[in-house]
Amino acid sequence: MDNRRRELSKVFEVHIEKNGKTRLAGIEGYFAHAIFTEMNIYYDVVFPEDHEFGRELNNGSWTGIVGMVQRGEADLAIGTLQTNEDRFRAVDFSFPYTTDGMTFVVLKSSEWSKAFGFLELFDLTTWMLLICIFLLATVIFFTMLKGTTSYFEVFHNLFGSMLRQPLIFHVDSPENRLLTGTWLLFSCIMSSVFSGALLSFLATPSNVEVVKNFKELSEAVEKGTQRAYSVKGTLSVPIY
Repeated sequence: MDNRRRELSKVFEVHIEKNGKTRLAGIEGYFAHAIFTEMNIYYDVVFPEDHEFGRELNNGSWTGIVGMVQRGEADLAIGTLQTNEDRFRAVDFSFPYTTDGMTFVVLKSSEWSKAFGFLELFDLTTWMLLICIFLLATVIFFTMLKGTTSYFEVFHNLFGSMLRQPLIFHVDSPENRLLTGTWLLFSCIMSSVFSGALLSFLATPSNVEVVKNFKELSEAVEKGTQRAYSVKGTLSVPIY
């Protein structure tokens, strides 16, 4: 049990022994205890009420343990505090003895997260152009058939031809046959292009673009496509 506790030890821990004495643990705790022991310093451990590391407020005051040192409520702040220009102006820092990187995690994006994700195979301009062509062709064929077929039947037949269904129109003149052949060629090409794109997507899904660095994260948050969360009162809040 002791070994497990050591493995899970945090950066700074405070334990109260049965005799009432305070025992520090964790990386920062052992480090501080060694210094206090060598210098014969007796100390009390206090915690900020807001449980923050320290961030500057609009009125110039600070929250967290940085604020406690600034106001004189504590003599020393422990907790691997990151240094920046604003904090350095508020309190004095010791010589740096450790470094810590900053990173972020994002949820894994699904390649096809929407129910109508297949519509994204074409862009909006292409879809609008196809709809306009389809509506125009419906009007032209309805006029060509001179009322022998209802508008809905023309619409239904043209839509079916886009889905590779037979086109049932009674045309006699060469001009009408040329128009019908042109539409059949167009619908065959467009349905083949869409089917090919859909099959390619299902066979080898393309990777969705994800945020890779802090610059992209900042841009994504600014655009509203992503939201960033951080521990309250940490240095990353005012920066990002």
